Amino acid sequence: MSKAIKFTKDQPVLVIAFIAAVVTMFIVPPDSGYSGYINRTVLIQLFSLMTAIAGLKSIGVFERATDALLTRASTVRRLGQVFVLICFFTSMLVTNDVALLTFVPITLLALKKADQKSVILIVVLETAATMVT
Repeated sequence: MSKAIKFTKDQPVLVIAFIAAVVTMFIVPPDSGYSGYINRTVLIQLFSLMTAIAGLKSIGVFERATDALLTRASTVRRLGQVFVLICFFTSMLVTNDVALLTFVPITLLALKKADQKSVILIVVLETAATMVT
């Protein structure tokens, strides 16, 4: 029982998503068409993108990009503007979720290095910027 409580505390989003999935199964009972609801192509592409992002992060590409951005942007406000504009223009070329999956990790790393507390605001602005296009 203590393992379940520890897991729930460690992974609250996963537990809430699981509970929501179970509740929706009572609203829309499972049938043979359920397997057709899953778009495997999109899931594979998103998994591949997240794997590539994790690989780039592990070899230090984001570290170098973050260092370059931190040296060029003199203030945190300017750094936030750069990230929001990058998300805005990138979402014109790719989908919103791909732009966010690509640039939010860089934003988090850069703001962590800059020791800033405005992380949530900048990520929300990035999300809004990708939704505009």
